[in-house]
Amino acid sequence: ASLEAPLTVAAFEQKLGELRQDHQLTAHLMKEFNMRAAALKQAGNDIVELKKQISLLKSERDSLKEQLREEEEIWADTGSGRPPEGDPLQHIPLDHLTNAELAIKLKTTL
Repeated sequence: ASLEAPLTVAAFEQKLGELRQDHQLTAHLMKEFNMRAAALKQAGNDIVELKKQISLLKSERDSLKEQLREEEEIWADTGSGRPPEGDPLQHIPLDHLTNAELAIKLKTTL
């Protein structure tokens, strides 16, 4: 047997109002949580993408350093030390030059 008195209409309406407020607060907090979780997920994806870009850039840097080292060795072996400063084709690999550009490069080299 319960000793509690039955709820009055006013007390019932007050309790109902409190429950509505609790529900609204819970819904708001869930929405906020979901937004923050999505932002963290996006930040994680951005970090992964940036790490990939860093890796590619490091690889490209290493490749360019090796290419530069090889070119410097070639120029050192020719005795001139460095390519002439005015040669616009000096940094383009030979296999990327057109026939006309190759002819110009050959003439300036000789």
